[in-house]
Amino acid sequence: MARLHDLARIADLPGFAQAASATLSAVWHAGIDVEARAAAPGADVRWSELAALQEHVRAAAPRGALLPPELVAAAMARLHMAPRLLGHVQLELLDEVPPLYRPLLASLADVVSTTWRLPARAQAEWATGTSIRFLETPAAQPELSVESCADPAHEVLVALRWVRRLLVDGVPAEQIAVAAINTVVYDDHMQNLAASSRLPIHFANGISFVSTPAGQFSAAMADALLNGPDQQRVRRLISCAYGAEDPQLGALPPEWCEDLAPDAALGSIGHWSRALGKLREKAPRTAELVLRLVTDLAAGPAHAATVAESWLTGKAQEAWRVALAEGPAEALPNSLQRMRLTDDADPASSVIWAPAASLLAWPRAHVRLLGLSARSWPRRSSDEDPLLPQRLLGSQTLQDRTTARRDTDRFFALVSQTANKVVLSRPRRGSDGRKQSISPLLRDLPADTPTFEHLPREGTEHALTEADRRASNLTELQQDPALRRARQAFRAHYHDASLTPHDGVVRAGHPVVRRALGRRHSATSLRKLLLNPHGFIARYGLGWEEPQPEVDVLDLDAASRGSLIHEVLEASLTAVQHRGGFSDVSPAELERIVAEAMHDIATQWELTRPVPPKVAWQFELRRAADMALEMLSFSSGDADGMRSYAEVKFGYAAHDADPPNGYPWWAGADVKLPGTELRLRGIIDRLDLDPERKLVRVIDYKTGKPRKVGGGLDQGEELQRTLYTVAVKQLLGEEYSVEAGLLFAGATEMVALEDPAASVEQLTSAVREAARLLEEGLVAPGPAITDGYEEAVLAYPAAGPGYYYQVKREALEAPRRTLDMLLRGDLDGEGAQA
Repeated sequence: MARLHDLARIADLPGFAQAASATLSAVWHAGIDVEARAAAPGADVRWSELAALQEHVRAAAPRGALLPPELVAAAMARLHMAPRLLGHVQLELLDEVPPLYRPLLASLADVVSTTWRLPARAQAEWATGTSIRFLETPAAQPELSVESCADPAHEVLVALRWVRRLLVDGVPAEQIAVAAINTVVYDDHMQNLAASSRLPIHFANGISFVSTPAGQFSAAMADALLNGPDQQRVRRLISCAYGAEDPQLGALPPEWCEDLAPDAALGSIGHWSRALGKLREKAPRTAELVLRLVTDLAAGPAHAATVAESWLTGKAQEAWRVALAEGPAEALPNSLQRMRLTDDADPASSVIWAPAASLLAWPRAHVRLLGLSARSWPRRSSDEDPLLPQRLLGSQTLQDRTTARRDTDRFFALVSQTANKVVLSRPRRGSDGRKQSISPLLRDLPADTPTFEHLPREGTEHALTEADRRASNLTELQQDPALRRARQAFRAHYHDASLTPHDGVVRAGHPVVRRALGRRHSATSLRKLLLNPHGFIARYGLGWEEPQPEVDVLDLDAASRGSLIHEVLEASLTAVQHRGGFSDVSPAELERIVAEAMHDIATQWELTRPVPPKVAWQFELRRAADMALEMLSFSSGDADGMRSYAEVKFGYAAHDADPPNGYPWWAGADVKLPGTELRLRGIIDRLDLDPERKLVRVIDYKTGKPRKVGGGLDQGEELQRTLYTVAVKQLLGEEYSVEAGLLFAGATEMVALEDPAASVEQLTSAVREAARLLEEGLVAPGPAITDGYEEAVLAYPAAGPGYYYQVKREALEAPRRTLDMLLRGDLDGEGAQA
């Protein structure tokens, strides 16, 4: 590092070791003397940097190992021993020899018989005039055809179907090959399909290390080490340890995590220590092992070497060490991804999957070439080395032929030396979905070459797997009941303007509907009942519930911010109540109460939930405290002499209800919507009560952005004020005067319910009408299906509920006409009954 100048700025970046290795190899093979170029007068500093890297490689090499130029020099000094050591030498189907080895090969030909069989179209002009004798490669006349596939994955599927057909027809596996100019795009698809089809395929370029159990174990360890040991990563790590048969983590009992909440983030050692409490009671050694693992992983990439020695074994540990030697710990995922292993298939008796360059020296009678698109074959890439640009090379070059020239020559060489059949496959789209144009190499084929632009989907005789067989047999597929239902649902949603069972038309009195209507209803559930009955049944009848996983956060989302503020409001109100009410608490004391509540709740959040980084978290706490203080100070009731209560529950089941504890009623008391049997429940954020004057003020705090709210039901969008009015009247008495309102953060006044009695009557009529439609079997979507937070949107086609509602609008609105009029206030309860 001390001898590097410009390269020192990038020497610590992931991939530098690989780039430097590639540059040195290219320079050596080009026959360039790095040290001589560095010592030349006026030499660029880059040459001295490459000389320093070369010296580092020489010093780090094992004892007895030589650099390629040194190895060639040693061989030249011992040419006189070649007749006794080598005898006759033949280069078989090698298309080029790097300049470094050309003098050695020419001198070798002077002392031993040397022949070279060049592939078709290959040239070796530098060997003219040497003693090397060239052998002619007979030109073949294979049967050519061109096939068009959808994308690289489809190319692999069709290629392996072709392999299976040849094997069934009696062609030996050792006579079949599939190749591409760059196999990286295809390797994952090829490996998955080869494993599921059990075809005898040899991966000449090796298989990806991370596709093996040991590789998955190493990759999971790297992920947890670099990104933090949250619950998902630790679960994955231990699961991969089972697959890798690790003697330590793989021996943990499968039930080690059964007491962990699946959605808990567990982003710190403290979170893990508390979460493992139950496991510590049942299996202390297991809990201690998991906690020690989390502690080591939380140390971060600086301790990557220690983690490998403590937790990895066998191939996983060996690969980890190699990856750390190749680059910094931060590059572990990339280093592991590049590693490849030799597969177990015998190449002499297997179908070969290889890069085109490797297949040149391994001719097969039946060859299929993949990836013949304009950007892939020949490749469009710069031939300039990233660390040694051409301006520093002068008249010399690192390669005799450009990449595009080599790709072109190898394509025609493979076509020319294949004996029986060559199938050329091209993708119509790339792996990223972009359209791919045809390779210019295909335009040079004979005009009579058969071309198949779209392969038939039906009638594939040589499917690879059961799933492939079913997918390729459309007749059988169309008889599948599940597929028929899916097609019917698609047609019903997109093309049928009438209501069908796929839209929620069920039999009258369905038990799921009655079960959903029989629950205790909140403002949220009644809103769904009125505005989207389909979502109401999905959520409360079928139990659909959106998971809420805890994840590491950079800031609080709106829901979490609202929860934080509500907890502060509840704790502060409770403290005010214990001190005699707002009339006995000064503004300064109220500020201290809020600060104390915020401190306690923040501490609890930090112990149990993921919180943002320190600066962002402190900002969130200050904002929440200011907002809570402002909302508590608003209309605190000092002049009214009211007593305030926080988080007042009603309608909760007995086991969920809190004891009275001085609250105005028992939380388990029943509340029903007037004129119906529907039971209600809820939690009032704040209730101010004056028993002497029979006055009640109900406040529901809104911590989100202020929105325009009317003084009534707001067409079914706002029901809390009305439900809270119903609850207070039933639990305290009809003689109480109730003022119910919404208080938005930053607002100067509360948005009160204008006519409570009329709102209650309007809500009762609307709910009765909505329940009647459900009882009659109309579980159809309502206008709220297009809301951004509607969970039931999952049940609708990919075009979205907006398009669906447009198709079905007339059929959906007709039976809801009365209900919608009630919600708008255009029809009173008596009109609805009539």
